[in-house]
Amino acid sequence: MNSFSWVLALIFLSVFENLARVHKISKFAIRNKGRRFHIIKCCGITRCIPKFKKSRRVTAANYSYNLSTDNKLTSTHEILLPSNQESDNLGEATNDLDALTSPELDLSSIPDSSTLSANFDSATFANSKTVLTTLTDESITTPTTQQYASEATINSITSTETFSTTKVPTTEIHSTTRAVTSTTTVANNENPCNSSRCSKHEVLPSNSSISGGKFVTKVDTSFFVMSITATQMQAAQNCLSMKMSLISLLDIFKLDFLHSLISDLNISAIWTAGSNEGNGSCDADALLSFAWCVKNVELDATIQKKITTPMSVVEIAQKALALTTNKTLTALPSIFKLPYLCEPNADLYRDSCSSLKCVKDASLVDASGNLKDSDKFGKWTSDCGTHFLFSKKLGTWQQNLNFCCSLGLEPIWFRNSTDMQCFSNLTKSNWTLNWNYWTAGRAMGAWGRWAWCSGSKAVPFTDGINWAKGQPDNSNPEELCVHMQVDRNGTGAFLTDRNCSHKYVIACQGEVPPKNANCTKPKCPTECKRNENFFTTDSKLRDLFIHGSWNSVCGKEYLFSKISTTWLDAWKYCCSVGMKLASVHEFDDLKCLSKMVNRYPEAVYPLQTNRDFWTSGTNLDCAGPHYWCSDGEKLNLGRLPNWKGGRLPSQVAGNCIFINLSNVTVNASVLGADACSAQKQFLCEVLQTGNKSVQIKRSCQEMLEVSDQEIEEHIMNSSALQSPIKRNLMCYIRCCGIRGEVIKYGQLLTEHVIRNLEELTFDDPPLMQSSFDGYEKCSSVYDIDECRMYSEMFYCGKKTDPSLTMALLDTNKEGANVVTSPTGTINTKYRTCLDFGPCVSDAAAVNELRLTGKWGGGAIYQISTGKKYYFKFSGPVLYSTMYLECCKIGSHLAIFPTLADYKAWMGTMVPLLTSGSWISFGSTFDNGDGTDSWCLNYERLPYGILTNINSLYRSVNSPNGIYLNKAGPTITNANALVGHFVCGPLTF
Repeated sequence: MNSFSWVLALIFLSVFENLARVHKISKFAIRNKGRRFHIIKCCGITRCIPKFKKSRRVTAANYSYNLSTDNKLTSTHEILLPSNQESDNLGEATNDLDALTSPELDLSSIPDSSTLSANFDSATFANSKTVLTTLTDESITTPTTQQYASEATINSITSTETFSTTKVPTTEIHSTTRAVTSTTTVANNENPCNSSRCSKHEVLPSNSSISGGKFVTKVDTSFFVMSITATQMQAAQNCLSMKMSLISLLDIFKLDFLHSLISDLNISAIWTAGSNEGNGSCDADALLSFAWCVKNVELDATIQKKITTPMSVVEIAQKALALTTNKTLTALPSIFKLPYLCEPNADLYRDSCSSLKCVKDASLVDASGNLKDSDKFGKWTSDCGTHFLFSKKLGTWQQNLNFCCSLGLEPIWFRNSTDMQCFSNLTKSNWTLNWNYWTAGRAMGAWGRWAWCSGSKAVPFTDGINWAKGQPDNSNPEELCVHMQVDRNGTGAFLTDRNCSHKYVIACQGEVPPKNANCTKPKCPTECKRNENFFTTDSKLRDLFIHGSWNSVCGKEYLFSKISTTWLDAWKYCCSVGMKLASVHEFDDLKCLSKMVNRYPEAVYPLQTNRDFWTSGTNLDCAGPHYWCSDGEKLNLGRLPNWKGGRLPSQVAGNCIFINLSNVTVNASVLGADACSAQKQFLCEVLQTGNKSVQIKRSCQEMLEVSDQEIEEHIMNSSALQSPIKRNLMCYIRCCGIRGEVIKYGQLLTEHVIRNLEELTFDDPPLMQSSFDGYEKCSSVYDIDECRMYSEMFYCGKKTDPSLTMALLDTNKEGANVVTSPTGTINTKYRTCLDFGPCVSDAAAVNELRLTGKWGGGAIYQISTGKKYYFKFSGPVLYSTMYLECCKIGSHLAIFPTLADYKAWMGTMVPLLTSGSWISFGSTFDNGDGTDSWCLNYERLPYGILTNINSLYRSVNSPNGIYLNKAGPTITNANALVGHFVCGPLTF
């Protein structure tokens, strides 16, 4: 049984008795035009009253319908009737049920829908006792203006009351007598037949709060759908208070569209703005004449045919039109309560695109029409048949349009759902760009009608455009522009309505440019594959030193290759060991590398210094500037002053960049260029193990010699709001920005900072806008000194929003992915020659030892190779103490010039040691190639002294020296307390 059973039953019960009567009245009116004032007015609530010279009080009388008392119905349909609560809105009356049946009543034409009320969460359907009430011409009087106004405010929209229905078997329907008493004063010169059908449809905004509805967008229009039922006037008032209008069906296409919408929403009927409350004609053939009272316009002829007929508007006071899921319009009393839809106000519609100006900046293109230095504008990508630009800057909707136009592009828009779905799919995996962008979409005048501004042309939205859940919602004033948000969970891209003055990342699109015959970048290798044969099951390199020598500095580990090869093969080899060719972006990187090999100014690093090593720099297969292929960045000559022979690299295609390190001074380390086909050794790099925060801190601390205490007091302390005076601290902030990839080549990488801010404020749009404002304020700070400039920017952020600024520091801190080095950590930099001060001999100690063979608790031992060593069981003492005691006897901590010396000494002395005893001997340093050299003379330890070097050099976090025990040499910390030491060989 459909939701309008109760309504249509009411109509047909009236029609059954009154069709003939209306027909007679119609004929009578035609014959007797002078008596038109006796005809009941077609609005169904106001009579056409005769003119009197004086005012007249009209009182309604009781009238009842008594249909056939035959209790048999030929139809088995059930009729839906309003509940007592709804019926009471029609007036006070006692509900008496009498038998009401008719064998002639044909209910087959009653629509068969599920229910009259909408299927909303807030809607309820209460079963209650109902009565069928019929209003007669005698029982209806003319209401005053005040009465009509009060009718519109019955049951405020904030009430939780919903439209209730009860299914009643037709065999149980009874008639009842309904008396409605009212009075009005009619001026004797009033002619109600001349009034407009919408004359009483004067709508004022509702003062009540509106709740229980939701916004629904279909194709290019947003509607407000109210689940709580209301009278027609209440519905119109509430729509007006939202700067919207109750829906009008101006043509058959609009009717079909809205019928589809309410069907999708599972709503059986809704109010429209159709009315004949004050019909200006009293002719019988105008009884069904309605108007759309939003604009007071006639119903289209095709729409007029959709009104359910036949009916007697007069008898049952039906004066408002409702749209049903049967795609028909049904006349109902306007005080009935139905769900309703509000639509954008047609009077406020305007083409918001036609006045826009789109001007291309000719200075940005070359003679061929191509953009100059296009990469500086942002990230370009071609997909979905479109060329997209994702910029590095923020802007309002208008600024987004102006920027795109200046480049000969337009803001992003989608011709159809297929285009949007294609773009959405691009964002679902490995999206590294920003999360929030402007589009070309905006409201056409008032909020709710959406179109893309393609140039100055408005292109309406099509069906299937992906709005975010609950969007558009006009939750804040003037949300007239369309913003696109990429979901962080990889579900795609969605649209929302936002204030046009808000700022989001600027994005543009244009036609895919023809393929440039001239290259713009070198042809970097696209594959970087690891050779699993080089690795253990726990992803550690099996044999470190078969690949070359190792070193570490500034948060990175480096491999200086043993072999020489072409640049391309060097790339492949670095990849095979889980690394990449090294990049040297600026002078600070060169200083770090120089510092690494400059630890021992007098030492010779034959494997790491004074020879050429390939880096990742190249212009392979493309004449022009060089790029670092390991990270895709352009080589900046202005930040790299040291070039071999003072010659900058040639832009002839096929040149690759090498580095030549010196262990003398930083300026002696240089870069150079050579043909990529030349044979050279190569330098591979990898970040040391740790999360990003640890890696950044480790690198910058080492480079700038900043202590943990200074970092905590001046940088990590949110209360420290003044930029530090010490230069190394200012430069530490800059260094962190570079290592954290928010500063490059002296420029703030805005897209990276903005993305971090988006991450922190994703679910709070107002906070996001506030963070963008703070970012723009602080990023505008300028100083010719980069260290000072970035320090001032950082402290500006701490003053503007300390919590957000500190949160930015933490974005890559806790919980971030830990990167593990394939080397298992190279400790070369910790194995240094320690300085314990001048070595001064004591003549008395020397003489005593020479004469007696003993001194200070120790004694001389001669080994089988003929060399003599002083050995002392000293008890636990520091290494520095042992060093000084060896100096007193005119010697030094022991070295073993040959493997035979080492074995002979071990054969003589080890039997004298107790289990667990440790012996200190001469300090060594790590060459990085699986060997150590003596600090005394920089000569390598004889091959064979150190065995199992892969575990020996990777076993301890902070080793500084080699110690002996019964099992052989072991690397341990120099500060360890060791009980024995040996000096020699002695010279006497």
